[in-house]
Amino acid sequence: MLMDNPQSVLPVDIDSNLNADSSSLPNDLEAVYDEIMRSLQRDINILGENLPDRMAKRRALDKIRKETLGPGVQSLDERVLSYIFRVLLKPLCRCFSDPVEKVRDLSINLVRSYAPRVSDLPSSMHQIMPTLSARLAQQEITEPSEENRLLLIHLMTELADLVGPKSGEGLRPFADEYIRTLLKALLDPYPDIRKESCRLVVKISAYAPKALSYAGDAVPKALLACLVHRHSSVRIEGLQALTSAILVDIAGLDAVLETVHSLGEDKQVAVREAVHAMVGRWLRELVDRYMVGYKLLPILYSGMEDEVAKVRDACTAEMDRAGALYEVEWVDRVKDELDYDTEHGSEGRPRAGSRHLARDNTMKIVEAAIAGLQNWNAEVRARWARVLCTLIRFAEVNVTGYTAQILPALFRVCASDEVYVVKGARRVAELHGRYVAPEIYLEVAIPQLYTGGGGTTTYRTGVLLILSSLLRGSTSASSLDDPLLGHRPLELLSRMPVLVDALRDREIVGNENMGILKEVAGVVFEIVGAVVAVTGSEGAGEDVERVRFGVLAVLVQLLSVGGDQKLRGFEEMRSQAEEALLMLEKSFNLSGSAMSDSAGSELFKRYLCDLLSWLGESRPDWTSHHVLERATLMTVLQRAGPLAGEPDALGKAFDVILGMSAETHDLEVREGALMTLENVLLNPEGSFDSKQLLHTYVPSLLREAISPALVWKAGLKAQRYRGHALAVFHRLVAGGEIKNRGNTTLIGYIPVDVLARDGKELKLITKLAGCLEEDEGSMRLESARIVGDLAKGSRELDSMCGKYAGAVLVIDGSEYKVLYVELMKRLDDAKDEIRVEAAKALGELVKAMGAWETRMVDVGGEEGKGKTAVVVEGQVMEVRLDEMHWEQMVKGMAVHMDDTNVSIQESVRDALCEVANVSALSAHVVKDHLASVRHRHRSSVYIDQVVTIAERKVVQG
Repeated sequence: MLMDNPQSVLPVDIDSNLNADSSSLPNDLEAVYDEIMRSLQRDINILGENLPDRMAKRRALDKIRKETLGPGVQSLDERVLSYIFRVLLKPLCRCFSDPVEKVRDLSINLVRSYAPRVSDLPSSMHQIMPTLSARLAQQEITEPSEENRLLLIHLMTELADLVGPKSGEGLRPFADEYIRTLLKALLDPYPDIRKESCRLVVKISAYAPKALSYAGDAVPKALLACLVHRHSSVRIEGLQALTSAILVDIAGLDAVLETVHSLGEDKQVAVREAVHAMVGRWLRELVDRYMVGYKLLPILYSGMEDEVAKVRDACTAEMDRAGALYEVEWVDRVKDELDYDTEHGSEGRPRAGSRHLARDNTMKIVEAAIAGLQNWNAEVRARWARVLCTLIRFAEVNVTGYTAQILPALFRVCASDEVYVVKGARRVAELHGRYVAPEIYLEVAIPQLYTGGGGTTTYRTGVLLILSSLLRGSTSASSLDDPLLGHRPLELLSRMPVLVDALRDREIVGNENMGILKEVAGVVFEIVGAVVAVTGSEGAGEDVERVRFGVLAVLVQLLSVGGDQKLRGFEEMRSQAEEALLMLEKSFNLSGSAMSDSAGSELFKRYLCDLLSWLGESRPDWTSHHVLERATLMTVLQRAGPLAGEPDALGKAFDVILGMSAETHDLEVREGALMTLENVLLNPEGSFDSKQLLHTYVPSLLREAISPALVWKAGLKAQRYRGHALAVFHRLVAGGEIKNRGNTTLIGYIPVDVLARDGKELKLITKLAGCLEEDEGSMRLESARIVGDLAKGSRELDSMCGKYAGAVLVIDGSEYKVLYVELMKRLDDAKDEIRVEAAKALGELVKAMGAWETRMVDVGGEEGKGKTAVVVEGQVMEVRLDEMHWEQMVKGMAVHMDDTNVSIQESVRDALCEVANVSALSAHVVKDHLASVRHRHRSSVYIDQVVTIAERKVVQG
């Protein structure tokens, strides 16, 4: 029983102690005893009194030590010392509570010195233990000195070692007091006291296990304070004490389990090693070890994924020993697997007993792991991810039944989490994909891709992350080398069409979130890896054929996504898509090349028409929101290169483009058609005109796409639309070069007869003239260049035709009159670049007029009235420009020869030189006007140059 007043413990009756019966001693020993007691009588009395002299008791204790344990009395008989200890015990115990710290120190050390030398120590325990309990087991700390408290715990430990080994009988009566004292000592603020208390727990569990079991979970709960102490040495001692306490009574396991789990992730390697050694002992020595295996195995499983090699090896060894014990105790369960492993070998696999032990506990471990993956603490989530990694390696294919529980938890983890947690979750998924059939995990993953997590972006990202890891696991080299799992890639390939169709869904590959697109590229990369893994395998041909087109369609959509380096994930997405495209090409034994825009050209050779047909099927439904589809068309045509000019491909491409240009489509779709043409026609010979067939589709293009787009409409969108039409028109004119394709003559890529016939009907020249008045400077510039190129082509055509009356007329007189007026206006443009181009275009237009003049013939009769005109197919089409037109042109141009910009001066000078060369009439007009304004110009150099040419033309007539 604990004493309420420590000062009243064991009152000392000095007289009775001095008269203690020593008759049982031999005469010689009795004489020694009497002599020593007479010399110590006064000192013993001093110990029993409260004296004002603080040094009196200290001197008394020193004398007692010297007289009984000093150097001169080392040979003192044990029996004599035992009798002396009986007399001294009560006064010494009373000194344990003395107000002088040194007295308490000396008295405790004196008892420690007597204890191992006396023969009847168990009989003295009835006096010692209540005193120790009174000093250490009170609600408040009774002994203020940390050193003395430590001495008291040392005394208890030494007493346990002296009394306990005697079958526990000597310690059993005092076990309750020991435990009560320990429950307080384990909470002591002094770390050394906690460590010594932990060692004492180990001894109590060995000497009086039954008494310790009566305490239930009190001791393990008290040990929690040591397990979370800041000193690693205290934590280690606490783990060793906990090991013994739980082996005695498992009742406290649940109370400390979470703390033990966290200690498995301790920063100190020694602590982690102690945790795993403790769990290993429990798995081997606990009576109920198989009932609590699901609680203990996760700790070892987590340790097997530790970053330190020796920790991993230690955990593996502990698990191996537990598996070996299982094989002995449950030989009937594992006999078949042991025989299989002996016959086929099990290199790289856990032993059969360890695998069975994992399978027996899989269900409860998975439940705990799923709860752990939802914990608010990232460290806990990472730990349970490591547990699942090891569990799957041990459970192997038996984890299949838990796929529907594991994968959604992993999706949530990867949706939004720390990088290291996501890495662990992906490792779990990779192992899961190795052992679980693709049809199982795809049935779970694909629906989650659409509806899981409410269809949120972050959840879809998590699904795609895990999906790519699952695929990697199914195609990993370890799977291929495993005789039990080597069929996984072929199984995966047979299920691939469903997955590819899911990825092609507009909500997935057409998503605007770059994070999702990056992970889609990762999934496609793994799909291509599966194709590569089974290329050439027996029975894989048909499945490969079904998969490769779908994969290519997803890749070109990914490569069509716009972005730049500033957009997070864009570079990674594009790089992975390019690499996947290259791998896909190589997988079909085609010629591979370094990653570039031409990567996959052989694939496009095979599937270009299919891709265009696929785009054409969805084209009628395109709206302004179908940005990706329009970009995909552009990507396909650009990457196809010269293949786009093949007859079948060219026809399908223009079917889509012309269909997009229909008035029924939104303006953005029609604009997309022109943007596609604008980009592809940057190099027509390397794309649409590689087989010289482009001109056959130009008439439809002019009529259905370009001409409607050139009609002026209000609004910035309509203006941008006209700008793209002008860009395409300019690329089709191609500098006004005259070409011959069989019986067809072209200006650029436009058939001449189309310009002469449809151009007049569609009023292309009139629309171009209107575009010269656009608000956007780039459009005015483009229009001026087109007019110049058309004039150049018309002039070359007129020059070739001469006076052949049946020749077509690309630009007639009325159109010349309209164009030169608009170009004259552009000479006053706010942008010098446009003024220069307008002057150049005027020069080309004047040259064309000169060639047009050469086609004039005399027209007789009433209709011609003696004038010359251009006659086409027997009809008078136009008469030449009269003097008024030339005067207007020359006057407007002459002003700009005095411009401050030299480029404009030179361009206008060149144009006026062309005017002077057209005819004697035009030369006369130039000469007269320039002579009249010569004195107004700052420099007459350019005027003199033009006048010289004009005078020469006038002389020539």
